[in-house]
Amino acid sequence: GGRRDLEEVLEPAGVDVVRVPVYRTIPAPAEQPRHDLSAAGVDMILLASPSAVVGLVHRAVLPVGAPVVTIGPATTAAARANGLAVAAQARHPDLEGLLEAIP
Repeated sequence: GGRRDLEEVLEPAGVDVVRVPVYRTIPAPAEQPRHDLSAAGVDMILLASPSAVVGLVHRAVLPVGAPVVTIGPATTAAARANGLAVAAQARHPDLEGLLEAIP
């Protein structure tokens, strides 16, 4: 289920690419009752992967109005597909980019 960005660049350039699955991500299963993050004082959500989005919505009730900041387009798409309103997206897909995107 990983991204194919590198393959999509290398294959047209004539490079033989062999995908070797070395891990798989399994989001946390849905849990009831879910953890209420408002009660925990959470006032912002930082998300660094699509699987983190799924795990979060399976396990937590998010605070109303808490800004959601994502690390990149795939995570933004996953957040929106799961009903989250994304306040900002990192310009660079790394910790520094994520922190710079905080509104």
